[in-house]
Amino acid sequence: MFFATMSDRSGLWGSMYSYYDLTKTEYGFYNLILTLILCGLILSQLTFLIKKNTYRLNKTFLIMGILIGLIILSEVYMKTRFVGKG
Repeated sequence: MFFATMSDRSGLWGSMYSYYDLTKTEYGFYNLILTLILCGLILSQLTFLIKKNTYRLNKTFLIMGILIGLIILSEVYMKTRFVGKG
């Protein structure tokens, strides 16, 4: 989504920033940062799973759950900013 937004590709992911009434840069970096954080959490979960460190594995699941909750709240907030065209 970051690449599609920043390269001005046509289609849903290339123009989704206008739906949320954000600039291309704001929406692109919002998606990039979320993706990098979630990928880091997934890699740490795999590491803790291999090392059989259950305490840290459970902690990363809790952090991921909180992050997903914040993402849902931010998406709900951005939907309230919707400006209809027409």
